[in-house]
Amino acid sequence: MNTSSHHSDRSNQTTLGVLCGAGAGALWGLVFLAPELVRSFEPLQLSVGRYLAYGLIAVILIAPRWNRVFYAVKFQDWQALFWLSLFGNTLYYVLVSSAVHAGGLP
Repeated sequence: MNTSSHHSDRSNQTTLGVLCGAGAGALWGLVFLAPELVRSFEPLQLSVGRYLAYGLIAVILIAPRWNRVFYAVKFQDWQALFWLSLFGNTLYYVLVSSAVHAGGLP
């Protein structure tokens, strides 16, 4: 590989990394904006909807690798992943949504 090609690849990766970081930051802001925009939904409803949406996205992303992943992860690991994702995602977002509902946005 020549030096200019290597530099170009590194530059493209850096640009992609910066764009992904900016996109992630922008989407993270929606965590606080969504409860304000849909006040008619309770915090638990928002959290469950968010959990199901993330689950659907995860299923789509893992589908091509399902057999390899399924057999590589132990049953106890699947249980731990389930409970950590359920409580980590759901409890966190119920608290965030409740805070936005109670205090509003700045």
